[in-house]
Amino acid sequence: MALRNSIWIVSPMVTRIPEGNPPAFPSARRVPARFLVGLIVVAIAAILGLNLVALKVAILASDPVTAQAFSMIPAIVGMLVYARAAKEPIRLARRWWPAAGAMAVSLTVVSTLGIAFGVQRVSAGIAALMISTTPIIALVLETIVFRQRRSWHGYAGVVIGFLGVAGVALVERQIGGDAQLLGIFSLLLGAFGWALGLILMKAAANTAPRSTLLAWTFIIGAPVLFAIGGLSNGLYVAWSWTVALAIMYAGVFAKTLSFLLQITAVRLGSPVHASLTAFLMPVFGALAGFLLLGERIETSQMIAALPLLLGVGLVLRSSVTVQHLP
Repeated sequence: MALRNSIWIVSPMVTRIPEGNPPAFPSARRVPARFLVGLIVVAIAAILGLNLVALKVAILASDPVTAQAFSMIPAIVGMLVYARAAKEPIRLARRWWPAAGAMAVSLTVVSTLGIAFGVQRVSAGIAALMISTTPIIALVLETIVFRQRRSWHGYAGVVIGFLGVAGVALVERQIGGDAQLLGIFSLLLGAFGWALGLILMKAAANTAPRSTLLAWTFIIGAPVLFAIGGLSNGLYVAWSWTVALAIMYAGVFAKTLSFLLQITAVRLGSPVHASLTAFLMPVFGALAGFLLLGERIETSQMIAALPLLLGVGLVLRSSVTVQHLP
């Protein structure tokens, strides 16, 4: 059906037109769903890639857990402001408490802490490689939980994308040497938490108010991060305007905006589509480092990044189920 493969975009809102009825707006244009999901994935990857630079600035003034804990404050405020603007309820209905609690544990605690502790113990190349397992884990969980099958494009794209990240890591000459088993385990745990959180989003996103669910996910997870940050480093931060702006970006953009885009990608496509940002993050992270920190991008890096783009394209070519937007 055409309705499964495309949606109608009418600025400034997204709506659905019943099959067989032409759009009532002359300016409406038909946009393939996989193309829209692809744009969302690229946007998320760009936001999170720039966030790598912001976190680098914040972590130099504190530590990974404390920086993430303080970024939850603007994230919560931003999500509640969006909920009010979108006329969604601030109070979360009791039936959605388990979903918010599970997402808080998986996304804001397990994923955040696993990645935070892992990157301190292994090289950047191995960290990127381990985080890139997120789409593979999401594909396995999606198959088990939702009993969905994909065409060969989806499975081939995940494998190629994973090999692409391995190529980037090899080019950086950072695989091996300082890798430690504990760091690798922590990163894999973080990737599992991210993938599981996306699966939970898919299960709840079709009926729960999106911004309300995400706001309470942050509210539940924030005290845990503050508690761990307080025990590990006393919540110390060498505050400056640069550090404050970096933490603000990590909260408002990398959490509030990124999570809203992720839950939209999950509803339009699947958890696997949303997790493809893990493949593109090294690309945008390197570009952000070049533009903001003056880090050099080698030609070999750009060549090694090509499999990442191919992998994303193959997964997006696989079947996409379009969900109703409110």
